Amino acid sequence: MLWEDRTECPDCRGELNDIKIVDATARALDAGISHVELAYASPRAEQSGLSGTIPIAGNVRAKLCRECSRIFLYASRTAGGLPRE
Repeated sequence: MLWEDRTECPDCRGELNDIKIVDATARALDAGISHVELAYASPRAEQSGLSGTIPIAGNVRAKLCRECSRIFLYASRTAGGLPRE
């Protein structure tokens, strides 16, 4: 079963809810500013000398269990760049 389709926690059988994990690209006054969605890249991806960026393969998705508060991370089905197994 794909993680995108799961509605039940595999640990405690609680309800899973979609959540968005964000990261701050800059910090100011002890808080994050300029938030971005988490992404992943191929282990062979290299940082561009021109832009300083790493080409991403897809976004990281997440689900939170309402009962045990566990967070599960997974790659979305539509992730590009890496072969699906």
